[in-house]
Amino acid sequence: MRKINLKQFPKVKLIERPSQIQYLKNISKHLGVEVYVKRDDLLAMGYGGNKLRKLEYLLGEAKKQEATHIFTIGAVQSNHARMTAIAATMNGFEAELFLKNSVPIRQSEYHTNGNVLLNKIIDVTIHPVENNEHAYERIAEREKELLAQGERPYVIPVGGPMHWEPLAIWMLILRF
Repeated sequence: MRKINLKQFPKVKLIERPSQIQYLKNISKHLGVEVYVKRDDLLAMGYGGNKLRKLEYLLGEAKKQEATHIFTIGAVQSNHARMTAIAATMNGFEAELFLKNSVPIRQSEYHTNGNVLLNKIIDVTIHPVENNEHAYERIAEREKELLAQGERPYVIPVGGPMHWEPLAIWMLILRF
């Protein structure tokens, strides 16, 4: 097994403690093996789960590049987009979300509750887009606008993949 030194990558601290590990007694008994679950859902910041682990490194890279704005793409109720907006705002960035209606739900509650409401509470800029292609076109336009104003946007692609994505698995393994 190849070991990777994660200290070589810039990082902002979003997670204060290791995730709790919970023993699942009933399923362990049923299966005849000990089963444990890593409870990333209990992390303090916005029930962010494993999304926070990637964001520590993505926002670290954005800080290294002296970015002023963070952009990302997601569905209207995207957890990734919500967590990116919260973490970016907490770290001094202006956050802008490019959100699409990719889920065929038309009820008004879907468009007013949950992550939509949380995004409004943190006062993030939301750009409605039709699909990923339209989102990237709109991001390119917005980047031009901000660069002309002396700002520095940093784009986090859909779902937050990193240029060193194979390391993400090791990052999760080594973290707990």
